[in-house]
Amino acid sequence: MHFRRAMAWAMPYETLMQVVTQGLSERLRSCVPKNISGYVGDFWPYETNLEKAREELAQAQVPDGFSVTLPVYANDPFDEEANVLIKETLAQLGITLTLQKMLMGQKRSLLNQKQVDMAVYDWRPWVPDAGYFIYFNWLPDSFTNYWSYVNPEAQTLGNEAITMAVGSPEREAKLRRFQEIVNGEIGLVPLFNQFDTITMRENVQGYVYYPDMTPDLARMHLG
Repeated sequence: MHFRRAMAWAMPYETLMQVVTQGLSERLRSCVPKNISGYVGDFWPYETNLEKAREELAQAQVPDGFSVTLPVYANDPFDEEANVLIKETLAQLGITLTLQKMLMGQKRSLLNQKQVDMAVYDWRPWVPDAGYFIYFNWLPDSFTNYWSYVNPEAQTLGNEAITMAVGSPEREAKLRRFQEIVNGEIGLVPLFNQFDTITMRENVQGYVYYPDMTPDLARMHLG
């Protein structure tokens, strides 16, 4: 737990947003995306603070740091820049990251096979709902539960919320408690939500899209 807290205090959140996304993003403070219903940002107190990171690391099983290899998408400036910035920051804590470039399919395969110790990645849900996101990411058999996260209370809440009516007070309470548990245990370190910038001709109207960037073409038309 101390190591995870150290990582949460160490991440260069603002630098990542300014350099990697050119300021076109906002802080993410939960284990589910901010641009979906059910998101709660009240349970993530961490900001960049290397002194607090050092204090937590001193109580961890690796107080003197360690070395680890991170997979990085080849020919993807976004992924590479993020990993380089994190590498530079963690080096100040005695943690050495080796960046291994590979094809997207290779990195995804390693993540799916749970053969990665640490990685930067994104996962955009097709349905803008926290229950949907939990189903694919946070249950024991979830396809993208890359880190084998297990918490019986949280996953019971997640399973229950999935089948409940969206927007109901009981469901919202379960989703809130779920995020309180997972964020409290630092199931992962959320970085940011990137804004999507779409360019189009002036006469194109009705452009809308799902959170995974899939456009709803049926609503588009020429004005």
